[in-house]
Amino acid sequence: MDLKKTQGIIISGSCLLGKVADIFRRQEGDLERALQSIKLENQDVLIPSYDTFQNQGWDAFFSLPQDRNGDFRGSHRCKNGNGNACRSTEGTAATGSNDSQPSLEYMEKLFSPPPAFFRSHLSCELPSILEAVGCTPLVRLSRVAAALGISCQLLGKCEFLSPGGSTKDRIARGMIRAAEASGHLAPGCALIEPTSGNTGIGLAMASAVKGYRSVAVMPMKMSTEKHRIMKALGSTILRTPTAAAWDEQTSHIALSLRLQAAMEAQQRQARDVCASNAKSGETPWVNGCAAQAEACGNQSQVACILDQYRNPANPLSHFFGTGAELLAQSGGKLDMVVVCTGTGGSLTGIGRRIKATAPHCLVVAVDPEGSVLANPNEACVKPYVVEGIGYDFVPTVLDRQATDCWVKTTDEESFLCSRLLLKTEGLLVGGSAGAALAGAIKAIEHFGWTNDASKRVAFILPDSSRNYTSKFVSDEWMVAKGYLDSSVLERQYSEYARQSIQSLHLPPLSFVPSTASLKEAATVLLQSAQPLVAVVKPEVEPEVRSKGGVAADALMGIVTEQTLLKALGDFPGSAEVGEVVDNDAPVFRCTDISLARIAQTLEIHPFVLVQSETGLINAAVEAKGLLQAFLEMQQSG
Repeated sequence: MDLKKTQGIIISGSCLLGKVADIFRRQEGDLERALQSIKLENQDVLIPSYDTFQNQGWDAFFSLPQDRNGDFRGSHRCKNGNGNACRSTEGTAATGSNDSQPSLEYMEKLFSPPPAFFRSHLSCELPSILEAVGCTPLVRLSRVAAALGISCQLLGKCEFLSPGGSTKDRIARGMIRAAEASGHLAPGCALIEPTSGNTGIGLAMASAVKGYRSVAVMPMKMSTEKHRIMKALGSTILRTPTAAAWDEQTSHIALSLRLQAAMEAQQRQARDVCASNAKSGETPWVNGCAAQAEACGNQSQVACILDQYRNPANPLSHFFGTGAELLAQSGGKLDMVVVCTGTGGSLTGIGRRIKATAPHCLVVAVDPEGSVLANPNEACVKPYVVEGIGYDFVPTVLDRQATDCWVKTTDEESFLCSRLLLKTEGLLVGGSAGAALAGAIKAIEHFGWTNDASKRVAFILPDSSRNYTSKFVSDEWMVAKGYLDSSVLERQYSEYARQSIQSLHLPPLSFVPSTASLKEAATVLLQSAQPLVAVVKPEVEPEVRSKGGVAADALMGIVTEQTLLKALGDFPGSAEVGEVVDNDAPVFRCTDISLARIAQTLEIHPFVLVQSETGLINAAVEAKGLLQAFLEMQQSG
């Protein structure tokens, strides 16, 4: 294959990735048998007490080179004089037998940082955490390659080890530095950013250090963990409907622009008041506060959208940072670099740096199924779960000429590959890292490199699993989504295994159209026999009410008491309920699912929706219903 003629190719298929799910199937081994044994026997064990440090004879370990007079094998005694330097306490595995003790020099080498650390910028104190952004390691991924049957060398650029937990730390710092250098930011300026979360975390971290205010505007689908981290960093969080297109008035971009305009209007009003008071010789009072005259005349912005989608500091942060580091760490010996694409800044910056320095190296862009970045002419934009990559529009900072080809990945492939990186390499990565690995595997297969040990393929690991502990890191979540088999779960609920949904007595669902107001939805919910209301497309509402159920493609989602309570705190009561629906509720057919599977799902979801034999969703199961079924089974025998 002529690698120079690859541009425009969109790769999607893979033979190797179809086997990944099998790696996670529960295997019955000695550990599992032992766990089952202790559950049944529950025998008491002797718990040893903890001795004092001084009685362990470890003092000799803690000596500097200039103080050493031999090694740990008995040539000198402990400083506390108890003579136990070579003696181990029963039950302590730290020292072992006298004959196997290593020298102190060996132990120093074992536990010390590498010599390169003492020559790096991290070997001295830093003025702030922002100076630690970047300089992330490039790690060989030989174990994941072996698990997938890949002979070529895989390398992961660990951007998740940046202080804020993602590669977006680089662009947050870069955009702020560029804005400061241009004199655009007033002291205490509000930095408003439409974001999928990681840029918001980076900006919140930088704002905390520099004294700015940060406002993150992000879709509802983004994880709770991101929300909480930004909140703890001092950020104001605004949420928008996940389904809103980028150019709709309910989108995160529109809300950001609206907030910036409101704050700028307040600034203009303050300047006018200051100017008027200055002419009359009065103290420049603004909104009840004595403002400094020079502050009133300040032309810097009190609210600024740094706009990662248009800001050249985004790709430049990667051109001079990530790309340069990658080339230095690999010695320029790379055959392929794989980059997930969101705003496109990392692809543009890294891709251009690679092409400028190592033109022989292929640059591969990864785009999730449902996004339009790989093919802007794609008419069908579908929802996808993986966060931080893909968009429904092409940002300005995305240079499509920086890539040789595109790879499309699915949610299932992405999350399974992320879990594989966790399981085999110990890398605490997020879902987009799995998309990068899946994209790399597909590209390797496409170019016929699977068995070529000479090829070196690097890919970016953008963010951390810290942000997704309630999502793909959870076995229960993965099983609920259908990405893992239910056998991986700890609790199998054998007492429910032979019971079906049809054995439950389920009250009917209540329905509202998506155009109903929050107030109207709350009224219906309070009268409902279930603690939730199903939200349907307006045109099918009459049919839904007459049939008592809704087809899956006409169901927009559900709202619960908690959802409505939060929504009424964020929106006026007249807002449409369709803007706050939860479309993540699991749906099970009543004919082919056991109560054991329902119980597993209810560990992470407050309820599951039930689809009847006719295909209509007409009921819901909550934990209370299963408890009632359990009691009935006990009473009946």
